[in-house]
Formats: sequence, C-alpha cells, structure tokens
Amino acid sequence: MAGNGTGETPAMTLQRIRPGFDVVADHSVAGTMLSMLTPDFAQQPRSASIVVIENGVIDGWNSVPGNLFATQLRALIVQVKSEGRTPVLTGFARQVPNPILDAGKVSLRDNYDLLARSVADATGTEFADWGSVPFQGAPELLDGVHPNKGYSDRLVEQLALTLDKVDPSCSAPAAASAEVTATN
Repeated sequence: MAGNGTGETPAMTLQRIRPGFDVVADHSVAGTMLSMLTPDFAQQPRSASIVVIENGVIDGWNSVPGNLFATQLRALIVQVKSEGRTPVLTGFARQVPNPILDAGKVSLRDNYDLLARSVADATGTEFADWGSVPFQGAPELLDGVHPNKGYSDRLVEQLALTLDKVDPSCSAPAAASAEVTATN
C-alpha cells in the first residue's frame, strides 16, 4: 500500500475506484514491520470507521516467531475493535526471489499469510486474501518485492471488494471512511 512506482498510490486508487469511500488517512510506510507498529498503535489517532491492516509479511521474512506475530496482529485487531472501528486484514501480496529476498524468505510468505488468515477467522475479521489475486511473477514487481501499478491495482480491487462486504455503502456516494495502516 505504500506505493506502486507511479504518482497514484494504492490509497488513491482505492479512492478512484470507490469514489464514495473516503480514505481519510494513509499511514502506509514501506518497510514497517508489524512488530514496529504494535508498541504504540493504541496511542495513534484514528478517525475512520474501517482500518485496513496489511503489515506482517516483513515479519515473516525476518522469521519473527509465529506465535508472536499472531499475538501482535490480534492486539491490533482488538484495539481497532475496542475503538468501535472495523478492522480489515489484506493478507500478503506475492514476491519472487531477488537480491533483497532469497527463495527461503519468499517461501515464508505463505506461512505468515495463513497465520494472518487464522487470526482473522478467530477474531471475526474480514480477510481480503491478496494471495488469491492473479500474479504473473517478476514482471509484476518493481524490484522483486513491491507490486507494479497493474498488480497493485488488482490488489486494491480485491481490497475494495472486501470493503464492499464490510460496508455495502462503500461503492455508493458518501459511504464509509477508512484508514490504511500498511506496507508493501
């Protein structure tokens, strides 16, 4: 969610394809691990009714213990719900082995995506399942890690479909609002 190599960020794409959906804040910062976000997440201001969380794949690449990852993700969800907001987990985009990530690290993505899905299921949180979005390999990535515009747009469309389930008014004028807390 932090970018796609163009001037139109994924949050802007979401706003374009769901013009009635007010993206009130885009907190996405490339390279932010879930473990970096968690300690002060409760103190961060939020105003949207829906909070999109993408963080976690970098934790997987760095072999953060699965139980710690799940605990931290659950803590974010509990915090968002305690505020009367609706959390949405994206799941994780795909990567290919590259100079930044070897094949072993890339393979960890699936395990952590399953962990995120299990936390979503256990907490009654919508899961956008970015892993199900068609992916054609290296040509779809800017650098082996970050989605290019085409792949990014498909991921955002998958997120939009999930947001439509959370709040069917998302595709209508003057619909819900969201904040994006994510990284790519």
